[in-house]
Amino acid sequence: MLPRVLIPSALLLLASGPAAAAQSEPATRFHRDPALLAEKEAKIVALFGQKSPQAGAELEKLFREDIVAKVRPAYGKLGFDIEDVVDLVSAYWMVAWLAANGIVDDSRPDRETAQAVRAQMRKVMLANPGFAALDDRGRQDIGDTMLLQALLAEIQMQAAATQGAAMKRQVSDAVQAQAAALLKVDMRRMSLTAKGFAGQGAPSAAGTAPPPPAPTPVRASGMSATSKAAGLYFRAISGGGGVDWEPLAFFGNGEYWEIGATPLDELNVAESKAREPHRWGRWQQAGGGFRLTGSDGHTNDYTLPSGNFFPAFSSAQGGATLSGAYSRTSSSGLQGGGTTVALFVDKIRFTPDGQFVEGSNMGAMGSGVYAGRKTGGSGRYRLSGTTLELTYADGRVKRTSFAYGATGRPAHPSKDMVFIGGDTFVTD
Repeated sequence: MLPRVLIPSALLLLASGPAAAAQSEPATRFHRDPALLAEKEAKIVALFGQKSPQAGAELEKLFREDIVAKVRPAYGKLGFDIEDVVDLVSAYWMVAWLAANGIVDDSRPDRETAQAVRAQMRKVMLANPGFAALDDRGRQDIGDTMLLQALLAEIQMQAAATQGAAMKRQVSDAVQAQAAALLKVDMRRMSLTAKGFAGQGAPSAAGTAPPPPAPTPVRASGMSATSKAAGLYFRAISGGGGVDWEPLAFFGNGEYWEIGATPLDELNVAESKAREPHRWGRWQQAGGGFRLTGSDGHTNDYTLPSGNFFPAFSSAQGGATLSGAYSRTSSSGLQGGGTTVALFVDKIRFTPDGQFVEGSNMGAMGSGVYAGRKTGGSGRYRLSGTTLELTYADGRVKRTSFAYGATGRPAHPSKDMVFIGGDTFVTD
């Protein structure tokens, strides 16, 4: 059986009522390939394992079960089809709203509310030209990401609720930040009613997506002429705790690199391909967007902006100074003999005059016992193109990759979300 904490999580998301007859639109359904879901689960296990080997091991054990079969009846109670991407996206929106607002209530949402949200999402998604271009694999990619994101967020909130108000608030804030980065909305400014979402940021099909912008030009020295970066982008991926963002560099020879800590101007292509071949793939223009083929041969099509793929920007375009605090929070909540919750928080505050202060918190709780550690540093920073240089008070110098996220239509640089060392940081 699944760990006990997972079953209430799914039942909380999909509360009550008899199963409804399938009413899925043909363009929104997909035939699930178990291998693709298993690949996504494996990536989540690896990401959790990097932070906490125990959490990774327990997640690996959890995913040995057929999660789809376990939660399918619960989804059906609200008239949701677990092979319908609209239903899975709707479920994620609801669980993200509940978690962001600190609500752990197994009576919410009810069937009427769930169906109203589904109707909203269907209109929005079918109005997006990029959605119609998705093939079966593309719909599963989005759907399974939302499925796992919702489950992990529910697990985290259920576990945190047993550990007191402070931990519950931390996890709620983490889910809120993830949802804000993914959906570009503030879940705490919306309300969830019997007629669906209402208020600022509620789903709306108004407007149409503009054509994708041309690749953002950036320069990278130390590369062959055929490998100079031709554009910066970022896409949604499965991350620690659900959905995360991954920055990408497109090169003129048709290759792309999943940006890591190495600054683009220091990237040695040959060494990177030998050391981390999984970060490399091929890109090509396809219709109104791009087709990306990963190192494993799997292909995904993306349309700009489609909700899971956007342009990114260098500091030359977004500005050479930053102001305010940014944080990256990941968390896990698992049960295997006893509930374990792990939180990882990285924070960095910048001032316009070139100063920074950073800190990291790591905490883990098991069987009611909390243990944690903090680290930090300060100094001066400098932004140049796609590089962030940190000079610490003790003389250490750290150079890492940097890019701005995007907002608006047409897309332009956003200082609310930045990529530092390949990781996503959002304003506090």
